Amino acid sequence: MNTPLALFRPDLRTFVKRAFIVTALTAVIVALAGWGIGTVTGYWQAMAVGPILVIAYFAVDDPQKWRAVRGLRWQLTDTHLNVQDSEGETPVPLAAIDKVLERSGGRVVVVMASGLRLAMPYLSDPVQVAAHIRRAADRMHPPTGD
Repeated sequence: MNTPLALFRPDLRTFVKRAFIVTALTAVIVALAGWGIGTVTGYWQAMAVGPILVIAYFAVDDPQKWRAVRGLRWQLTDTHLNVQDSEGETPVPLAAIDKVLERSGGRVVVVMASGLRLAMPYLSDPVQVAAHIRRAADRMHPPTGD
């Protein structure tokens, strides 16, 4: 009885928002380091060159990251969380799920009882996704008699 309950996928808006924040913060940190270099050595170009290189790096790297994750799908059924990627489909039994954690940047981490972790990046509503998976997994764990 493997009834589909929900389908989750990476969200482009969440990815772009996170990429912009990470790029901006990194560029500011590198600019401050360049300011320090300029103060000590007089080489003020470091204050401009560093952030430009950071932005160029992320402009090349981020589209590659998106191409790698855009095809991911996580289908929640009444018994499994099926991970679908370019390699195929991997079922994760809901009974094996120990914890479901929301993380920054639109990420949900599913922790199995074995200690293995499954990251679900760039979700538009990670709190709702985590709650949905948690509810489904809780149905597979019978209450203890404590």
